[in-house]
Amino acid sequence: MSQYPNPFCSKSPDKYDHSDVLERIIDRIIDHEGGYVHHPKDPGGATKYGITRATARRFGYRGDMRDLTRDEAEIMYVEILADAGIVKILESYGFAVAWQYADAVVNHGHARAVKIFQHAVGAKPDGVFGNKTRTAAANYTATALTVRYLAMRQKFYIKLKAFSTFGRGWCSRVSKNLIYAPTDLQED
Repeated sequence: MSQYPNPFCSKSPDKYDHSDVLERIIDRIIDHEGGYVHHPKDPGGATKYGITRATARRFGYRGDMRDLTRDEAEIMYVEILADAGIVKILESYGFAVAWQYADAVVNHGHARAVKIFQHAVGAKPDGVFGNKTRTAAANYTATALTVRYLAMRQKFYIKLKAFSTFGRGWCSRVSKNLIYAPTDLQED
């Protein structure tokens, strides 16, 4: 992935190059999402590597979703995560929280990922990761943020109408993230 422009450097020029972290996050996301899927009950339609058709079109991709390459998906994820402020999350809370946030951005969308985070820290869920959210998050350790965020994601999934169809996969995703958490937290 290093051959692609890295907005992590340009978004945070006074900090490290986070491309190694970005690569690790994107590898995990693609592992969660898998390859081409077109479930008739998925409102997102056809996806590949977790990239929906609408997202691919927004990035200018016009081909069949089956033909989307991993490199093209990675480029899209770099932009999606940079736009969601992943560097600030990483630098403020460490890798464990940044990973959970990135996974939520991909799975729920940016605004919903922020709202779930806000529920986890007791902030007003407005979908904007601002000073009030940061202040509320400051009351928690990285461990508490990670566990609370995953718990709130699980609560969100359970309330969805599509839980009977997709719930098993969503629960598996949260379980996998719980398995990552202890190692991720030790690295922070």
